[in-house]
Amino acid sequence: VPPSLESEVAPPPGVDPARLALLASLAATEAHRLLADALSSGLGRRDVGPEPTVAQDAVRLAAGDPGPDALGRLGEGSGRT
Repeated sequence: VPPSLESEVAPPPGVDPARLALLASLAATEAHRLLADALSSGLGRRDVGPEPTVAQDAVRLAAGDPGPDALGRLGEGSGRT
């Protein structure tokens, strides 16, 4: 049984559980896409391309509709305001 994200303990300051759940969901979706692509190609290991830049990753995360507060933090953290 996977661990539950529910807890009686309050999150530490600065941690937004809803945004963290969104980030986990986006990461799982991308991992699933990469795995499905790798398995369907029949080529075994192959290059998935370069790591995204900070700006590219911020755009990817923003596309998940994280909400206005998170959008502001993404813009700030990636040098876009």
